[in-house]
Amino acid sequence: MENGYQRLNASALRALAKAFEADPAGDLEDTLRDLCMSYPRLRDRVDKRRVKLAAGNKNKQDDCSVYVQPPISPPRLFFPPDLLSSMSSGITTTHIISSLAPQVLAALGISHHDYGGSEIAQVLFRVFSNEEPLALSGQRAIVALSEEVVVKVVRNSSSDELTLLHFLQEHVPTVAAPRPMGYMLVGTISCTFMSRLHGETLKDRWPMMPTREKCAVRLLLNRMLSDLRKVHLPSGSPMGSLSSKQVCKDCRRDLRVSSDPIHTEEEFNDFLTHSRTSRASLGYRKWVQSMMRRDHRILLTHGDLHPGNVIINTNGAELTLGIIDWEMGGFYPEYWEVLKAMNTRSIDDVSDWWEWLPECIMGYNYEILVDRLVESTLL
Repeated sequence: MENGYQRLNASALRALAKAFEADPAGDLEDTLRDLCMSYPRLRDRVDKRRVKLAAGNKNKQDDCSVYVQPPISPPRLFFPPDLLSSMSSGITTTHIISSLAPQVLAALGISHHDYGGSEIAQVLFRVFSNEEPLALSGQRAIVALSEEVVVKVVRNSSSDELTLLHFLQEHVPTVAAPRPMGYMLVGTISCTFMSRLHGETLKDRWPMMPTREKCAVRLLLNRMLSDLRKVHLPSGSPMGSLSSKQVCKDCRRDLRVSSDPIHTEEEFNDFLTHSRTSRASLGYRKWVQSMMRRDHRILLTHGDLHPGNVIINTNGAELTLGIIDWEMGGFYPEYWEVLKAMNTRSIDDVSDWWEWLPECIMGYNYEILVDRLVESTLL
């Protein structure tokens, strides 16, 4: 099983190298935390496979023994203290923006609907202080309130994700996404409640998946994203998010948000190529813009497709998938889905995930190349 450990260790080193390459002076805490969580689980699978192969080997001598390293529990996650502190100070300024579903109230132990926002915030504060988050990433946390409800806690966020989840539930039900269950603000902290998708991330499973399962994953993703891409931007509507602000977002080294509504792809290109820190001349920026098309279809898009945002479940009779983390979604040019998926690829990434991207989003290599020029010279 040495090859299994070699692949596992190589995958861990690639993840660390990728994060370092993206920002040599950046904080690697999130990457290291993810590795600490996923490595023990993946190592257990290697060990279990070793035991299974050993048990099935008919040529083994009766007195041969197989040493199995006992599994090491992943380190416990703790809710970010600064988020807890901000939430504590904001309890008196709590606003329920979208009504909380009965399942949310039940998960919080609230049996009646006359609870005010501050009382609910106090219950949440106690939960966050004691429960281990399902996932952490920077200034955000995902916490399970029950077997069927989770809450995403983010600083200075918006209701964009909840609005898009409502739209998907009504207009694209074939896309397996969390169901929206309410939204509230506790001071500067946003709490988005949604249904829980059970399983594990494709990021954890992909390195060990057989080809037949990879084929099934690609087929399911292709079906869902094909249905998503059938939804075109309504005539006269702004591009970007579906919430009332209707802004466009572009997340690279940091998150950029358009200050005004964007109605055309030409305006979108201007947004993409503008940066307050750029040293490029106006003439150079216009030259780069001249390479960018202005006639793409504007389609409904997830905007952050990567294995960490795909939940896979193989406990039942068949493999099922769900797509999470829709806060970057909205109406964007048809190439945006694959461009954003490829933005997470480093030059030394040897994963074959990129060979299994859904066919319906492919075919935009020119746009990706131009975007690499934009990112390297203008941003």
